[in-house]
Amino acid sequence: MATMAAKQLSARAAVRGAPVRARRSAPVTISRRSVVVRAEGEDAKEGEEAEAPSRPETLPVPSAADLRSKSDDELTAMIEDANRTQLQMRFARSLRQPFNASNFSKLRKSIAIAKTIMREREIEQGIKPRASRAAKRKAQRANLMI
Repeated sequence: MATMAAKQLSARAAVRGAPVRARRSAPVTISRRSVVVRAEGEDAKEGEEAEAPSRPETLPVPSAADLRSKSDDELTAMIEDANRTQLQMRFARSLRQPFNASNFSKLRKSIAIAKTIMREREIEQGIKPRASRAAKRKAQRANLMI
């Protein structure tokens, strides 16, 4: 219907020889209101506004020297914990919850350092890459069976 009216206006303007100006609708403004989330039993005090949720702190990147002092079991536990944290951060990002984006790269870096140290220890023991990968697959299968 709007296109019909525009065609009729342009036809009339062409007859008169005047330029046609398209009519624009008024800009639409959407009001935003803040949502306050409180813990159970927490009441709002009069005249006091709730603080916005702050973004989580940045995670420290452990140094290679710190990680070399740990055992293989501790390194494996640290890698699993970092992977779990990454998963939680991905969920927070997809749910638009506050998260610190710089922690993604810091977690990746700490995982890489830990895996490198574990591989260095395997090389010192004389374990070949193929045997290393086979042992990792076997351990993963054992964890899936639990």
